[in-house]
Amino acid sequence: MSDGRVRQPTEGDGPASGGTSIDELLDQAVAAINRGDREAATTLVGHVLAADGANTEAEDLLAAPGDPGEIRRLTIFFADLVDSTVLSTRVEPETYRLLVGRYRELVLSAVQRYEGHIGNKAGDGLLAVFGYPIAHEDDVRRAVQAGLEITRDVARLSEQAKRRFGIEISVRVGVHRGLVYLDTAQDEVYGLAANLAARVSSLAPPGAVVVSDTVEMLVRNDFELQERPATPVKGVQEPVIHYRVLAERARVRKSAQGPLVGRDRELAELEKSWVQAALPRWCCGVRRELGSPGWPPRPLRWSRALDPSRWSWSARRSTPTPACTRYGRCWSAAAALTAPQTRPSDYSC
Repeated sequence: MSDGRVRQPTEGDGPASGGTSIDELLDQAVAAINRGDREAATTLVGHVLAADGANTEAEDLLAAPGDPGEIRRLTIFFADLVDSTVLSTRVEPETYRLLVGRYRELVLSAVQRYEGHIGNKAGDGLLAVFGYPIAHEDDVRRAVQAGLEITRDVARLSEQAKRRFGIEISVRVGVHRGLVYLDTAQDEVYGLAANLAARVSSLAPPGAVVVSDTVEMLVRNDFELQERPATPVKGVQEPVIHYRVLAERARVRKSAQGPLVGRDRELAELEKSWVQAALPRWCCGVRRELGSPGWPPRPLRWSRALDPSRWSWSARRSTPTPACTRYGRCWSAAAALTAPQTRPSDYSC
């Protein structure tokens, strides 16, 4: 049963034809168009529409122009200065240009820092894409993180403007993901996804970042999100689902260490070498010297730093103990690992 709200096509939709998902068919159609095989792209889009007749991305692919350009599924970022028209009536033109210019610099700097690409610089609304020309596995997260940084930077700019000019400024940021047409000759971005990113931006409170439902499912583990009531937007028939980004979640570092597989012989050699390194100066008929190189050898005095019981070759192994007993016998490496600890001065071997 439908809830009457717009849900954009999501990553990994169900099978459409021959066990291939709608998402995979769309990606194959995009690749076919970009290599100039429109016949194959039309066939793939037909499979998508057969399974989902209302798929807007498939309809966009059918209407894609044949001019030089590319069809890409990208993350679209839109930043808009709040009440810019009202602001222009409250300050002198020179001041307005100064504030808008500084705002644009902050947006461009944040987008470039996260390796996005500005696709439209007209006016005070800036559109950027993440995933072109440089693609990353976490482009969606990068776009949202850039949005959060921009809101903080503009808030600081607003404090400066209030002290100097007695006015405040703010920004809204919207993030969406979908198919767009990239006019590589004019460096422009076209498509429903680009328009919807601007509409999503208009739903954000001043100084906030809002994402669509297609973005929410990809960043819910990275950011604290607050679901907002579905809201009608211009040009879209049904209310749009969106979420406000509250903060970034603390990222948990995963240990790069894992279990050793197929290294039993090497591990045994390492344990044996470590036990031998922990032997006292005389053991098993072999004199072991510690100290700086040269002749004659320089014996070292006992210290806690030289106590073999305090050494450990691995955090995953118990600390080895000397491989000699007070009776002059040398134990095996396995026995040495479990033997009672004894100070080297107590050994007689």
